[in-house]
Amino acid sequence: MISEIMIMLFQIKHCILTFGQEGNDVPARRLFHKKNGGGSILDWGVYCIQFCLLAFGGKAPSKVVANAVDINEDGVDLGVTVSLNFDGKGVATFSTDMRVNLPNRAVIAGRKGLITVSKTHFMILIKIDFMT
Repeated sequence: MISEIMIMLFQIKHCILTFGQEGNDVPARRLFHKKNGGGSILDWGVYCIQFCLLAFGGKAPSKVVANAVDINEDGVDLGVTVSLNFDGKGVATFSTDMRVNLPNRAVIAGRKGLITVSKTHFMILIKIDFMT
């Protein structure tokens, strides 16, 4: 319901997210190992995907393109960039990285303004700004 209202009010066309935290690319960390379900896309990417789906009303993307930034010796991605296309109505892009700190921010851009979700940690909302 909320995402449908956002789409209607802002005519959402783009959603951009970053999610990264340094120091998770070392063997001592759980995320480093495939057997532990490691990798930035499996651990952090799900939060980004969920946010993108929320922004576009829960609709499934018509096209997904993902690229690993780097893969460790265990076959775990240390970072990815992903683009989700929603039938030409909009696009969502996100990046995750276990090697560096990223802004951990989301921006939803529409014809009638921006919604910025900033200072997030594991996509728990801390601050939201509207700009029209």
